[in-house]
Amino acid sequence: MLAMLLKALSLVWRNESLLGLKKKKYKDSVLCKKASKPLKKFKAAVIEIGRTADMTARRRSKKRETLRDFFSKNPSILEMVEHERNKRADVRKIAFRCLMDHLNPLILDYAKRKRFHQIFLEEMPWRSQMNLHLASAHFNLLLQKLGEHLKMKCSASHSTVSFRSLDPNIFSLHNSGTVLPTAKLTVENYKAMLDFLLTAKKRKANLPSDAEEFSTFVNSRTSEENMKTQTFYESDSESGLSAKEKDQAANTGLLDHFMKIFLYCRRAMVLAHRGGYWTLLQNCCRAFWNFTQELQILLKQALDLYKTFPISQDGFLCTSVLPFYLGAELLIDMLIQLQNTNSIKSIEDKGEFSVPSCYGNIKNDNGGSSLTFEHPLDDVNVVDLKWIHDFVLKSLEVLYQVEKWETLVSLAIQFNTISHERYTEQVTPLLVYAQRQLLLRIHKFKGPDIAQQPCVRYEAEYGEKITCRNFIGKQLKISSSTNEVDAEDCLDFLKMLIYSEYSRAKELVCVPVDVTDTLRCFRETLEKSKYHNRSVRHSRKLLSLFLAQTQDVLQASNQRSLKVQALHTLGSLLVFAHKERAAFKCWCQALDDIFRKPDMLHTWKELGTPLTDTTNGYSPSGSKDYSEEFLSKAGIWGCLQGAVISAKIAQFIKKLNVRKRTNCCILSALLFQGLLRTTLPHPKAECCYAQYEITQLLPGIDLFSDRFRADICSVVASLYYVIRELHFAKQNLIILPLLALYQYFVSGICQDLVRSLEARILKIEVLIDLGFFSEAFYEMSQIFYGKYMPCSTPAGCKAAGKMKIFQSFDSGKPLSSKENMQALEELTSKGFPQILVTIGQQHLLNKFYFVKAYFFISVAATINCVPENISKTFCQGVTTEKNKPNLPTLEDLCSRDDGGSFPQLTKVKDEFALSTLKSILLTEAEEKLNCLMTEVELAGPKNLSQCSAGELEVVVEARLQLAAIALQRHRAAYSAAMVFSTLKLLQDSELFKKKVVQDETENPIPPGTSATENEDDNEFLDPVSLNSREYFSIHL
Repeated sequence: MLAMLLKALSLVWRNESLLGLKKKKYKDSVLCKKASKPLKKFKAAVIEIGRTADMTARRRSKKRETLRDFFSKNPSILEMVEHERNKRADVRKIAFRCLMDHLNPLILDYAKRKRFHQIFLEEMPWRSQMNLHLASAHFNLLLQKLGEHLKMKCSASHSTVSFRSLDPNIFSLHNSGTVLPTAKLTVENYKAMLDFLLTAKKRKANLPSDAEEFSTFVNSRTSEENMKTQTFYESDSESGLSAKEKDQAANTGLLDHFMKIFLYCRRAMVLAHRGGYWTLLQNCCRAFWNFTQELQILLKQALDLYKTFPISQDGFLCTSVLPFYLGAELLIDMLIQLQNTNSIKSIEDKGEFSVPSCYGNIKNDNGGSSLTFEHPLDDVNVVDLKWIHDFVLKSLEVLYQVEKWETLVSLAIQFNTISHERYTEQVTPLLVYAQRQLLLRIHKFKGPDIAQQPCVRYEAEYGEKITCRNFIGKQLKISSSTNEVDAEDCLDFLKMLIYSEYSRAKELVCVPVDVTDTLRCFRETLEKSKYHNRSVRHSRKLLSLFLAQTQDVLQASNQRSLKVQALHTLGSLLVFAHKERAAFKCWCQALDDIFRKPDMLHTWKELGTPLTDTTNGYSPSGSKDYSEEFLSKAGIWGCLQGAVISAKIAQFIKKLNVRKRTNCCILSALLFQGLLRTTLPHPKAECCYAQYEITQLLPGIDLFSDRFRADICSVVASLYYVIRELHFAKQNLIILPLLALYQYFVSGICQDLVRSLEARILKIEVLIDLGFFSEAFYEMSQIFYGKYMPCSTPAGCKAAGKMKIFQSFDSGKPLSSKENMQALEELTSKGFPQILVTIGQQHLLNKFYFVKAYFFISVAATINCVPENISKTFCQGVTTEKNKPNLPTLEDLCSRDDGGSFPQLTKVKDEFALSTLKSILLTEAEEKLNCLMTEVELAGPKNLSQCSAGELEVVVEARLQLAAIALQRHRAAYSAAMVFSTLKLLQDSELFKKKVVQDETENPIPPGTSATENEDDNEFLDPVSLNSREYFSIHL
């Protein structure tokens, strides 16, 4: 805190010295002297400074001589003619000196202020970036403290991520095309909520949620008696509410972080806009967008799961409205300035509007996005026009919810103007509604007639009518207030004056409110729109009601891309309606339309030549691999659509036929790989992706700008399904590019640390199956390092202490080499990676434990000898220190040579040493697997047949690997018994019996029972358990 204060003081002193307001006196500065000096010395120094200043002033006064003084000394010169007098050298010299004395301070002040302004401009992007980092820091602190708060308050052991809650953005204006009916805040409640949020630190309350506290706060404003009651309650219960006080302190801290996120985002936006740093401005608005989206999802899921959240929905809405409106206005102004400087190309000239449009008009809109590249909406090198559209529509929705009608009208008119009413179907209904509300407000407050409003007065003064198409750039004037407040009759003059001005502000509007003119423009624009445009938007709005009818319209209009998207959506709806045949027909037709080839699902192999389908090991000249051919025929988004559709066919349609399901997954994998053929840096050979990290996929293009064309959630889910399915089918080589692509999606775009770690662990297992032990060991070391993963702390923060570097494992060298043995020893002695312990996800810890044991088992399998036969007993599957076998460790084997830590390992080549090494690796893996099974047994029910799907998957995988260990020890009978017991466990599992019972006897849930009260739903709503259930139900 002291360092920050000194930095602030130094910044103030620097600014004052640059402006000439204060000179630095280091000799007499109090901060530059020791604190132990007596105050008398400081007093003497002040006296000396005063005397010196007086002496300097006297010297200057003696040196300066004005013309008046000169003429008084020389009266003869004053009597001369002015023309002759001004020609004299002595007169001109004194006049010049006087001019310099008066002009020099002005010039110096101008130069200092200009330099200060230049320094401020140079610092502006860094100040904006620093505010952005501060917002990110408070956001991460909010998430951290929020997790601790919910865990302490609700004793929540499972993750807040659940399929119970839908993404709230699905029903927002920019996605659904309409504003769904929600509980709106009145103006009075909005003002009260803002007062509550801004004064949160100054109040002392003992309520667990700000929603409850807000209701008490509003009631206390309306009733003095309630306020007294609340004060009495607080004072009476101060002594015995330590727990509530702690809860309130935690809520206050969360609220403080919450408010500062939006505060620093606003500052970052303003600074970036002032300096004209347009990329930085978009980054600031994008960061704010990401913060609000994640907080909104957390708020929704926390309320559904725990019925409590420290920040209410109203508080979130009121705090985010100002940054949304400010960001939207700044982005629109950015587009206007970029058009004026020809930095972005205008698609349509001004015409009836006041500015040209980089969006085009409604004739350029087809109701959705094409599967091929569209300029300029898909070009995000300078500006992201689609995302700006989403941001503005979200801002309009928030303004509608808080009833800020005048601001809504202003923003809606500006966006309609810059887009030349391309999106008028979504914007104008809100605009007309807000205009009518403003007319009702004028009538309610008995304001002046429409003819006396600023817009009409502008027309009378300048002869130009202000409409909803030429509003941008007009400067309106408001006449001065004529209301007089009688100070004699008013006890509180200031309060009465504020109320008078507030009422007058409600009587006047500075935006066009001519509803008739707005509707006329709306009808004119709709007449220019295409029928299939309105049909697609209306069908998406109603989802399935008219979607089937839209197919014929799109077919007749030759809108192939929109038809594919509509068929995809209709197929998804039919699957959830349990109409698999109809869904399969829609999806197959969509695949055929993407590639313009009939029966694409079964004839796709005719399109290209696989890279490995050559007898000589090289591809013939002019040949293309499947992925490259798919990309050339379908484009980027065509490949994405086809990949997701193929994955859905495999997952929901081909559930029983393993061969057809695998073929669909291979088609989906090749389509996903088409994204890697877009740029040259990405390798083509699949084995090259063993250690390849994708840092940038498609520069200048946002793949997921339109959720109907490519939804990030569907793409990630389908891609992960294909990866797992092909891994189960032992198609491991084709998985490597998909894992790199999946890592880019979940780490680079979604910033999801849990899914990133899941993919890393799965990649290790895939590499082990392929025999890529060096690459698998490298991936494990990367997990220990925490590299190539989403970071919870903002970039530029101080990193943690240095971690010890792993000795690399090289499968090209003998296993008994010094480097490899040292690497195995380090891996054996290592516990869990710090990042896994920090996250605290038990399924990730179990998977890493398993894959580590699997690595030892697979490495041991490469040693072609019988392991050393040492009897070993286990107590309930656990190896304790007492019954642990007396095997030498890797370090013991290394210490037999003189010199160095591991010298003997380079000479261990005899059969006994190799058998000992194999026994050590198998013992280490066996211990880990038994510990893993023990943890599952202790955490779950006593009977394994009653455990959940996730626990059952861990037990089954661990037992199969224990059977593999027994087989390597040439204990075939024990291995077979272990496999048989695993099959018996699956047969007796209640997991599959429940499914049969539910199919035979469909017991409906009672009407009064909610989904949260059904204990069986928790497993279905947990993503981890759902993946395990899907694994068992498919592969049995």
